[in-house]
Amino acid sequence: MANTETFKISAALKDLIGKELITDEFVAVFELVKNSFDANASKVEVIFENNYEPDNARIVIKDNGKGMNYDDLKNKWLFVAYSAKRLGKENRLAASG
Repeated sequence: MANTETFKISAALKDLIGKELITDEFVAVFELVKNSFDANASKVEVIFENNYEPDNARIVIKDNGKGMNYDDLKNKWLFVAYSAKRLGKENRLAASG
């Protein structure tokens, strides 16, 4: 039996709607790439597929960052305006090099 999940909304939504609003498709892609680096990715690929077929076109963003498990999806991704950084809960890995 499949689980049904719903979105939760953070009080920070008012800030996202205001000053941090994603204003266009370029900013949206930038934010997704930024999320990859926030997940400690050292490599991010932005792949444009089927550019000449508008009905099948898509953008794929691949990275080697920390992925999300079911609990992450449920408690973070489905939580609109959730921010581990803002809440001080971000688990950053030490930079290597």
